[in-house]
Amino acid sequence: MPEAAIGLFLDVGASYFLSRLPGYFARFTGGEMYACGLATHFVTSKDLPLLENELGKLGSNASSIGEIVKKYSHQPCIKEDNPCMSMELIDKCFSKNTVEEVLQALLNEKDVNGVANKWIDNAINSIKQACPLSLKIFLRLIREGRVQTLDQCLIRDYIISGNMSVEELALAFTRFVCININDFKKLA
Repeated sequence: MPEAAIGLFLDVGASYFLSRLPGYFARFTGGEMYACGLATHFVTSKDLPLLENELGKLGSNASSIGEIVKKYSHQPCIKEDNPCMSMELIDKCFSKNTVEEVLQALLNEKDVNGVANKWIDNAINSIKQACPLSLKIFLRLIREGRVQTLDQCLIRDYIISGNMSVEELALAFTRFVCININDFKKLA
């Protein structure tokens, strides 16, 4: 998640809906959503205005919506090296209990595989570049979100957000993400 790179965490209930995705995969394109069974149809961006226009002409005749959507739907082209084609491996690596275990599992798979796997390299680099505290918060929020209601996730997000503004945490994030500590002391 890009928020971790700048010292932030999941909020606005993301731990609720991300924790309910199949397996441990958290980022999808439209084609990947279709391929993984999260979407019933896939319409390319270029066809969306045509679909919207035709749906807009329907008026109250909702019975033909499915036929119109089907008319513009396509089978997405998912490349072999796409991460959603490696769901078993993703689940194996990201089902670990700690960020350190997730990173080690990814490193182990990279070594075992021996073949350059772009998504593994990207995942390792993203983890190494992100704020460690943010990653730990992310992992815990998603794990806990699996057994919580949306209300519970939103309340927890609000409480964490309030606590993130505590001076020590803010300073730790700022040091990690943006400012060299010596430059920070000059500002104080």
